[in-house]
Amino acid sequence: MGETDKSGNDPVTGKPLPKGVWYCGPGQYQARKMVDGKRLRKTFASSALARRWLSEKRAEVDLRQFKDTSAIDRMPIRQLVERYRDECMAHREADRTGHIPALLDDPVVGVMVGKWMPADVRAFRDRMLADGYAPASVVKRLNLLASIIQHAIS
Repeated sequence: MGETDKSGNDPVTGKPLPKGVWYCGPGQYQARKMVDGKRLRKTFASSALARRWLSEKRAEVDLRQFKDTSAIDRMPIRQLVERYRDECMAHREADRTGHIPALLDDPVVGVMVGKWMPADVRAFRDRMLADGYAPASVVKRLNLLASIIQHAIS
């Protein structure tokens, strides 16, 4: 993991790191949280981002809204799109022959779910617009992609 500060202080700010956050090297802070006997772990660029993630996870657990997405985080979006097509869209022929193939032809489906960033969504939108698709079609495909991700999480 690299060098760690044994004092428990952030070497960048000099402030104490919150419980559950470790400094792992330049621009690398790891946050860990135990939920239902399973350790969740994520790396961030700053201790503030790690702290916020821990707070969000604590709130989700307290409100019983926590959903473990670790199983899908290691999947490419392509796999989710294909699964959604096969399981949920059997009766929607227009989407199966129009919008789904367009999603599968785009580089966004090569991104792993856990690494998916807002920049990937913007790049997808920009490619669709640059290819001459109508704004309504672009919105439809963005909404379809969001539905696919939400379905996989639930």
